Amino acid sequence: MVLNFKKGFTLIELIVSVGIVSILAVSALVSLSSIKDKKSLSSEADEIKTQIERARVLALNPSADFTGYNYFGVNIVSATAPANDTYQLVARKNSATDTTDEKSISTFSLTPTSNFNSDKSIFFGVKEQGRVVNRSSDVGFELNKAGLKKTISISYPFGVVEVK
Repeated sequence: MVLNFKKGFTLIELIVSVGIVSILAVSALVSLSSIKDKKSLSSEADEIKTQIERARVLALNPSADFTGYNYFGVNIVSATAPANDTYQLVARKNSATDTTDEKSISTFSLTPTSNFNSDKSIFFGVKEQGRVVNRSSDVGFELNKAGLKKTISISYPFGVVEVK
Protein backbone atom coordinates (compact mmCIF):
# COMPACT_ATOMS: atom_id res chain seq x y z
CA MET A 1 0.00 0.00 0.00
CA VAL A 2 1.42 3.33 -1.10
CA LEU A 3 0.66 6.42 1.00
CA ASN A 4 0.24 9.59 -0.98
CA PHE A 5 1.70 12.57 0.92
CA LYS A 6 1.14 16.03 -0.50
CA LYS A 7 3.65 18.75 0.18
CA GLY A 8 2.49 22.24 1.13
CA PHE A 9 0.57 24.18 3.76
CA THR A 10 -2.99 23.78 4.86
CA LEU A 11 -5.31 26.75 4.73
CA ILE A 12 -5.34 27.04 8.52
CA GLU A 13 -1.54 27.13 8.71
CA LEU A 14 -1.46 29.84 6.08
CA ILE A 15 -4.09 31.99 7.86
CA VAL A 16 -2.27 31.68 11.20
CA SER A 17 1.05 32.64 9.58
CA VAL A 18 -0.42 35.67 7.84
CA GLY A 19 -2.10 36.73 11.11
CA ILE A 20 1.16 36.53 13.06
CA VAL A 21 3.06 38.48 10.40
CA SER A 22 0.39 41.21 10.29
CA ILE A 23 0.39 41.57 14.10
CA LEU A 24 4.18 41.95 14.09
CA ALA A 25 4.01 44.51 11.26
CA VAL A 26 1.42 46.63 13.06
CA SER A 27 3.39 46.61 16.31
CA ALA A 28 6.56 47.64 14.45
CA LEU A 29 4.69 50.48 12.75
CA VAL A 30 3.36 51.77 16.07
CA SER A 31 6.85 51.67 17.57
CA LEU A 32 8.32 53.58 14.63
CA SER A 33 5.64 56.25 14.91
CA SER A 34 6.37 56.68 18.62
CA ILE A 35 10.11 56.95 17.96
CA LYS A 36 9.48 59.55 15.25
CA ASP A 37 7.35 61.66 17.65
CA LYS A 38 10.04 61.45 20.37
CA LYS A 39 12.79 62.50 17.97
CA SER A 40 10.70 65.34 16.55
CA LEU A 41 9.86 66.63 20.05
CA SER A 42 13.51 66.44 21.12
CA SER A 43 14.58 68.29 18.00
CA GLU A 44 12.08 71.11 18.60
CA ALA A 45 13.05 71.39 22.27
CA ASP A 46 16.74 71.56 21.34
CA GLU A 47 16.03 74.31 18.79
CA ILE A 48 14.17 76.37 21.41
CA LYS A 49 17.07 75.84 23.82
CA THR A 50 19.47 77.06 21.13
CA GLN A 51 17.46 80.24 20.57
CA ILE A 52 17.29 80.97 24.32
CA GLU A 53 21.07 80.51 24.53
CA ARG A 54 21.47 82.76 21.48
CA ALA A 55 19.47 85.49 23.26
CA ARG A 56 21.79 85.22 26.25
CA VAL A 57 24.89 85.45 24.03
CA LEU A 58 23.45 88.57 22.36
CA ALA A 59 22.90 90.12 25.80
CA LEU A 60 26.48 89.32 26.79
CA ASN A 61 27.97 90.64 23.56
CA PRO A 62 25.49 92.63 21.41
CA SER A 63 26.59 93.26 17.84
CA ALA A 64 26.54 96.65 16.13
CA ASP A 65 23.20 95.70 14.53
CA PHE A 66 21.60 95.98 17.97
CA THR A 67 23.00 99.29 19.21
CA GLY A 68 20.62 100.73 21.80
CA TYR A 69 18.92 97.40 22.53
CA ASN A 70 19.36 96.33 26.14
CA TYR A 71 17.26 93.18 26.40
CA PHE A 72 17.29 90.02 24.31
CA GLY A 73 14.92 87.13 24.73
CA VAL A 74 12.48 84.57 23.42
CA ASN A 75 8.71 85.11 23.31
CA ILE A 76 6.47 82.04 23.30
CA VAL A 77 3.08 82.54 21.65
CA SER A 78 0.43 79.84 22.01
CA ALA A 79 -1.98 79.93 19.09
CA THR A 80 -5.47 78.56 18.75
CA ALA A 81 -6.13 75.90 16.11
CA PRO A 82 -5.57 75.75 13.18
CA ALA A 83 -2.56 78.06 13.65
CA ASN A 84 0.73 76.69 14.98
CA ASP A 85 2.39 77.88 18.20
CA THR A 86 5.36 80.14 17.50
CA TYR A 87 8.36 81.57 19.28
CA GLN A 88 10.42 84.63 18.44
CA LEU A 89 13.93 85.76 19.21
CA VAL A 90 13.55 89.50 19.92
CA ALA A 91 15.48 92.55 21.08
CA ARG A 92 13.96 95.33 23.21
CA LYS A 93 15.29 98.76 24.10
CA ASN A 94 13.66 99.98 27.31
CA SER A 95 12.76 96.95 29.42
CA ALA A 96 12.07 93.27 29.18
CA THR A 97 8.32 93.96 29.28
CA ASP A 98 8.12 97.06 27.03
CA THR A 99 7.26 95.95 23.48
CA THR A 100 7.13 99.43 21.87
CA ASP A 101 10.65 99.30 20.43
CA GLU A 102 10.79 95.55 19.86
CA LYS A 103 12.89 94.20 17.00
CA SER A 104 12.22 90.68 15.79
CA ILE A 105 15.44 88.84 15.06
CA SER A 106 13.87 85.57 13.93
CA THR A 107 10.53 83.73 14.18
CA PHE A 108 9.95 79.99 14.37
CA SER A 109 6.83 77.81 14.15
CA LEU A 110 6.30 74.49 15.82
CA THR A 111 5.03 71.52 13.86
CA PRO A 112 1.21 71.35 13.77
CA THR A 113 1.02 68.56 16.37
CA SER A 114 3.30 70.30 18.91
CA ASN A 115 2.24 72.97 21.38
CA PHE A 116 3.40 74.97 24.40
CA ASN A 117 1.65 74.89 27.75
CA SER A 118 1.27 78.70 27.87
CA ASP A 119 2.50 82.06 26.62
CA LYS A 120 5.78 82.95 28.29
CA SER A 121 8.96 84.83 27.66
CA ILE A 122 12.50 84.87 28.95
CA PHE A 123 14.79 87.90 28.64
CA PHE A 124 18.42 88.58 29.40
CA GLY A 125 19.80 92.06 30.12
CA VAL A 126 22.89 93.67 28.61
CA LYS A 127 23.53 95.82 31.71
CA GLU A 128 22.91 92.75 33.88
CA GLN A 129 25.76 90.95 32.04
CA GLY A 130 23.51 88.40 30.38
CA ARG A 131 21.52 87.47 33.47
CA VAL A 132 17.80 86.68 33.47
CA VAL A 133 15.82 89.89 34.02
CA ASN A 134 12.18 88.80 33.91
CA ARG A 135 11.98 86.38 36.81
CA SER A 136 8.64 84.73 37.36
CA SER A 137 7.77 81.92 39.74
CA ASP A 138 8.04 79.41 36.93
CA VAL A 139 10.68 80.22 34.33
CA GLY A 140 10.33 77.23 32.06
CA PHE A 141 8.45 76.01 29.05
CA GLU A 142 6.60 72.78 28.54
CA LEU A 143 6.46 71.43 25.01
CA ASN A 144 3.85 68.75 24.24
CA LYS A 145 3.38 66.43 21.30
CA ALA A 146 1.32 63.25 20.93
CA GLY A 147 1.12 62.67 24.67
CA LEU A 148 4.86 63.24 25.12
CA LYS A 149 6.34 66.14 27.08
CA LYS A 150 9.66 68.01 27.22
CA THR A 151 10.38 70.68 29.83
CA ILE A 152 12.79 73.48 29.03
CA SER A 153 13.95 75.10 32.27
CA ILE A 154 16.07 78.21 32.73
CA SER A 155 18.01 78.70 35.95
CA TYR A 156 17.87 82.05 37.69
CA PRO A 157 19.80 84.36 37.51
CA PHE A 158 22.46 83.00 35.15
CA GLY A 159 20.17 81.56 32.48
CA VAL A 160 21.53 78.04 32.15
CA VAL A 161 19.07 76.17 29.90
CA GLU A 162 18.19 72.50 30.38
CA VAL A 163 15.89 70.22 28.43
CA LYS A 164 14.33 67.36 30.42
